[in-house]
Amino acid sequence: MNTLSITFLFSGILVFVACLPIVHGMIPMNKFYGMRTKNTFKSDESWLHLNEVGGMIFAMIGFPLILAGMLGFVIPEQLLQIFSIMVLIVSFLSIAAAIYFFTRYSIRYTRKVEQAASSNR
Repeated sequence: MNTLSITFLFSGILVFVACLPIVHGMIPMNKFYGMRTKNTFKSDESWLHLNEVGGMIFAMIGFPLILAGMLGFVIPEQLLQIFSIMVLIVSFLSIAAAIYFFTRYSIRYTRKVEQAASSNR
């Protein structure tokens, strides 16, 4: 039980910490680290803005994992299998939701920037 709890706990912390440099604009445009989509590569401004928003969205994935890791220390041993399955389901749903919300925001942001650029011409 403790191994599973520690795995969830440190996975959540790792996800959260990995997102911090992205949120704070410390990562320049690159092809390896950050939110790498067609829209983020349109300009430096898009890269920084979309990575800040995406980093915040993806950092939130860490919180359910951290919570699961902490709860794992108090869950009875009989509930370990059910608990593990529930954590996996919540993790996958969190990732899917983060991808959905980031993609939706990215598309809207790009449209807004393109509309502003075309109205300034």
